[in-house]
Amino acid sequence: MSTTVKIAAVQMVSTADVDENMAAAASLIGDAVGQGARIVVLPENWPIMGRRDEDKVAIAKTRFEAMQTFMSDSARGHGIMLIGGTVPVPCAEDPSRVFNTSMAFDAAGALLARYDKVHLFAFGEEYNEAKTVAFGRDIVSVTSSIGPILLSVCYDVRFPELYRAVPEPPTLISVPAAFTCETGAAHWELLLRCRAIENQCYVIGAAQAGVHPSGRRSYGHSMIVDPWGRVLARLSGTDAGVCTADVDLSLMGAVRARLPALRDRRIDLASIAIKPPNEERVSHLVRWS
Repeated sequence: MSTTVKIAAVQMVSTADVDENMAAAASLIGDAVGQGARIVVLPENWPIMGRRDEDKVAIAKTRFEAMQTFMSDSARGHGIMLIGGTVPVPCAEDPSRVFNTSMAFDAAGALLARYDKVHLFAFGEEYNEAKTVAFGRDIVSVTSSIGPILLSVCYDVRFPELYRAVPEPPTLISVPAAFTCETGAAHWELLLRCRAIENQCYVIGAAQAGVHPSGRRSYGHSMIVDPWGRVLARLSGTDAGVCTADVDLSLMGAVRARLPALRDRRIDLASIAIKPPNEERVSHLVRWS
């Protein structure tokens, strides 16, 4: 297992044109590799940020194989591990919906894992992802040269229990995203840093940014966070680009050894029923308050 590996978050301003987005992704992946990255993460919905939610359903039916081939070829061509943000994948059970799927490919271009987004975003009347996206059912961790990488997507980052549901703590949490400007400005960095601190691991957030054809604005600010919660690299909120940082396994080990919070977890508490207050103890406290 490598001691230090450079990782890269790719930030995009995706459009409604899949071919245009593929060309942009190819260029940015090349930039990341040029900076020494061995693991590259694309943003959520990198192949399409359409004018309507239904656009991704149509694209999944006609372009899914092309999108998967592009990711596989990119990983193999550069000899890297590629986490392909998310792409729309047809849902056989409901043709009016797709899965919002993150796929991981190894350096030979082989598909290592598929994760279908579990938590679907709803915010006011403007956003209701479940209208066109089916719920995923599984939590997925993939083996890599740096150890386990836990796959998640955007809204998942608000649910810390997802990241504790795997038997082996991850070395890296992948969070491809397309945060809105409102929620991103308030919560994006905080959430990424919280997940890094509580899991004592690296977190990479690869984001959509800027203005898309629908008029929607994405927050951007892709970043990489270390196990102590420090932001190692970040991008702006408007432009496409790449940010890189080193995953240092010795640093992660030192953090976990010095502050053994993962070891000290009370996993047994999850199976203990919550009991009402003991009346005798409560009355005693009241008497002496």
